[in-house]
Amino acid sequence: MENLAKSHLVPLTNGVSRGVNPKARRGGEVSAPIPTGDLAEARIAQARAERANRLLDPDYGARMATGQNLLCEINPEDEGWYALFESDLGKRQPKPRQRTIDHYMGAIHQFLAFTWEYGMPMCTKLTRHEVEHWIDILDHGDPEHDPPIQAVKPNTVLNRYKGARIFFNWLVDDKNALGTNPFDLPKLKRPKGEQVTKAVASLEQLQALRHSLEHPKTANGKKAPANWRDGAITGILYDTGMRVSELANMLDENVNRQTRRIWIPGTDEGTKSRKPREVRVTPETMFFYRQYREQCERYMEAEDRPFAFEGISARTIRVAVKQAWKTLGITNLGPHSFRHSFATHALENRGENRMSETELRIYMGWESYGQIITYTRNLAPSMAARAAEEANVGYGQIQDRQRRRRRRRTPKAGDTD
Repeated sequence: MENLAKSHLVPLTNGVSRGVNPKARRGGEVSAPIPTGDLAEARIAQARAERANRLLDPDYGARMATGQNLLCEINPEDEGWYALFESDLGKRQPKPRQRTIDHYMGAIHQFLAFTWEYGMPMCTKLTRHEVEHWIDILDHGDPEHDPPIQAVKPNTVLNRYKGARIFFNWLVDDKNALGTNPFDLPKLKRPKGEQVTKAVASLEQLQALRHSLEHPKTANGKKAPANWRDGAITGILYDTGMRVSELANMLDENVNRQTRRIWIPGTDEGTKSRKPREVRVTPETMFFYRQYREQCERYMEAEDRPFAFEGISARTIRVAVKQAWKTLGITNLGPHSFRHSFATHALENRGENRMSETELRIYMGWESYGQIITYTRNLAPSMAARAAEEANVGYGQIQDRQRRRRRRRTPKAGDTD
């Protein structure tokens, strides 16, 4: 997902958006934004207080930098609904991850700030027309705005549409604040993302990467000590198809060095699908991991460090992998490329040990079979063509049948009636 902090909305100047008349923006009188009653008012006050306290937390502000632009003003009439939805979202079961909450709230905040900026009514009075206008601005930008609004990528439009739509589903289904959802657009008018084919590492590139980490050289061409840590990181990412967040939160106690199996518990820390699963690594990767642990085992045991890779975060892993590929002159591959590469190579293998699609889905922790198509999109056309060739469907199949029939009808030499 594109960083939602890069908002297309204009910044504030002394609390007022530039280039817009505040009186014209309000669009006249509006009804009360929330249900009346002591209980409802107390709930709204509590939600607003919770959000105000979170905004004062530096860690919360850092997280929200990836989810929304806190400097964008929204309609004061919408603030109650916005705060209440954020409070309800954090209480759902199973509880969404904070990153997911930040993404949803960022998309909702941007949409509400857009309606306030363009003088549209409050959220409970919006129609499809305002939603379609918002999508059109995202798709094509607004050069006449001060400052001009830049268009965003199709997948970004789709992600923001889905995030904001959840808020209006909640208004309709849970709060009965709307009769119809303005985000229920006709199919032809809904945003359409673009299919992006991710780069996949070849076997030759993976072999070169492993060799460069086991036998690195300095800028002068001299031998350097082996990079056991990065060798273990890249090996585990490729052998297991593991997510970066899962590797950053992997515990050493979940690594069985005898069977070369790694247990991913499926807890909140790093596992996106929350599905526990077991993965395996090759002997070569386990060799890297053993060497790395021997270097820092005493320190980790003395400090009671439970993680397999102590002192690294998901960002550290991304930087290390990017740098490892860069030494080979490769710039289009990153840590998530290993996950795409594993899935592609697993299905590309046509031997007896080929993984089935069901086995691959379970191994990778995917929710649906559609993920297989997403991760192996560059393989699908050639794989389908090869399967059709093996099936031998076509004119050649008809000719083969006719030849077999003629052989059955032609009497052999020496046969007598």
